[in-house]
Amino acid sequence: MTEDVTISVITAAYRAQETLAATVASVRAQTRQDWELIVVADDGVDYRGHVGNGARQDSRVRFMSSGGIGTGPAAARNAGLAVASGRFVAALDADDRFAPERLDVLLAAAEGSGVAADCVNVVDTDGVTLRHAFPPGSPDREIGADDIMDCGVPLHPLVRRDLLGEGWPALRFAEDVLLNLQVLDRAGRYVMVMRPLYDYVVHPASICHRPDAAEVADAAYGRILDGLQSGAFGLSPPANAVALAGFQGKRETNRAFARAQAAGLADSFQAFLALEQAP
Repeated sequence: MTEDVTISVITAAYRAQETLAATVASVRAQTRQDWELIVVADDGVDYRGHVGNGARQDSRVRFMSSGGIGTGPAAARNAGLAVASGRFVAALDADDRFAPERLDVLLAAAEGSGVAADCVNVVDTDGVTLRHAFPPGSPDREIGADDIMDCGVPLHPLVRRDLLGEGWPALRFAEDVLLNLQVLDRAGRYVMVMRPLYDYVVHPASICHRPDAAEVADAAYGRILDGLQSGAFGLSPPANAVALAGFQGKRETNRAFARAQAAGLADSFQAFLALEQAP
């Protein structure tokens, strides 16, 4: 571990033997160097053997276990958060990639507000862009809770450590959406850089490709709505109201996806959204 760490990147790894090397390489290729990468195995695998010699010998790359098998992304990230030493924190999924300038750009944007994200690039396994979180190339701006609910793409912001509270909500689905709402609620401002600096890879093993993807999502949305109605996620009343309406809308969109999937019109949720947004 480096002596002066500004940014801790946390990667939860589950069955990531084929993808993790490229993910780690994208962090090591950053134009900014004062980072640490914490790889949290959530499947009992020693991932040192799957990242290449350069990453194994890089003291900034740390390996640990979540302490369980299949505990889920939120629990694994929180295990990494518990040992993170950076003033800022960012999550990176084990099959996704950072653009080389991402940490530099987002840190400059987050220094004032405490949180910044970018216009995520949703790609398939061939690198073909399916859609973006927001229209790339539009002016950078601050976004609100409605924007977070409406974008339909996981946002993995760079967040000042104190704004993360206890970390990701203990969920296996949409934990990223709720974390973004919580962080916005605490920070009061959330900067969106309208450049695609994060590649979010949709692949055949993704939950959105499973035959029961819509059913799994519908059940998860039901649990989240129950939690919001009871105030379980600690959001302020205005943010909680936006979340309630937003997740109800997401549930309806997911049910529309289920109909499209059954009709053979879309094989994944992201493909369905891309179809819906096509001119």
